[in-house]
Amino acid sequence: MNLINKHTLFPIDLFEFNRELNNQELINKLYSLKQLNNQGVTSNSNGGWQSERNFYTFPELQILNNIIKDLIQDIFQSNCRILNMWGSIYSKGDFNNIHNHPSLQYTNNPLWSGVYYLKTFPNSGAFHVHSNNNITDKVTFYPKENDLFLFNSSTYHSVDPNTEDGDRICIAFNLQLI
Repeated sequence: MNLINKHTLFPIDLFEFNRELNNQELINKLYSLKQLNNQGVTSNSNGGWQSERNFYTFPELQILNNIIKDLIQDIFQSNCRILNMWGSIYSKGDFNNIHNHPSLQYTNNPLWSGVYYLKTFPNSGAFHVHSNNNITDKVTFYPKENDLFLFNSSTYHSVDPNTEDGDRICIAFNLQLI
C-alpha cells in the first residue's frame, strides 16, 4: 500500500498520493486526441488544451479509474462514481485561473475533484489550494509526475503558468461518493 498524505488546510482536506502508472500510454492517447481534428477544448483566456469530459471511458484509463476508486475506498470507506474526466496539455505560458467545481454549493459535499500529473517539469506550474473564506490565502504544491491530488469539489484551486519549454500534462476528474 502506498502512503496517502492528508493535508488539512483552512480547514480543507486535501489528499496527496503518488502512484506510478504507464504514463506514456496516457500521454500518447492525449496527443492523439488533440491531433485528431483538434478534438477537445482550448481555453482562450489561459491557454491549454483539454479533452472532452468523457476521458474515463477510454480503455487506457481503466487502471487509473481503479486506482481512484481504491483510493476513495481507503479514505472514505465508500464507493464512488466518476462523473467526468478530462486530460489537459499546458504548453509554455499556459495556466489555470482560480476556480472550483461545485455542483452543490456547500463545503464537504459528497462531490470530490482530483488531478493526476502525467508529465511535469520543475517550472511547469505550481498547484495552489485557496481558502474558501479568503482566496488570497493559499497553500502551494509543486506536483511531480505520478502525483494525485484529491479535494472537495468546492475547493478553490489554480495553477501557475508553465515556464518550461515542455508540456505539463495531467488528468482531472470529478466524482461523487455513493
